Amino acid sequence: MNKIMSKIFNSDVALVIGVLSFLAGVSRPENGIAGTVIILGVLAYKSAKKRKLGIVKDTILRKVLEAIAILATFLIIFLQTDIQRLMIEDPAPNILIPIWVWGAYFYIIFYKSKIKTQTA
Repeated sequence: MNKIMSKIFNSDVALVIGVLSFLAGVSRPENGIAGTVIILGVLAYKSAKKRKLGIVKDTILRKVLEAIAILATFLIIFLQTDIQRLMIEDPAPNILIPIWVWGAYFYIIFYKSKIKTQTA
């Protein structure tokens, strides 16, 4: 596996965790929030990472879709009824996972990549 693909593979693990978390939350919708946030965050992260590495074109549409995904994660968390109680009683899906998702996305957006792709 080359360097670039190994850097993208790590987010695939997070995507699998998000899908499993989402599926586990199907029976109880309040538990599916974490999976939804992870899935949207990973998709936005992977898109931004591929843009930074030059694997895909840096288009306005791609940036808008990333922004929509990240905005959706904010809305999913903060538009819950009684969010303060949820953050206290169940901090993992309501504080820790969103901070991890947003931190990873904004890190990759502002990070200066040292890896340059080779063009043929």
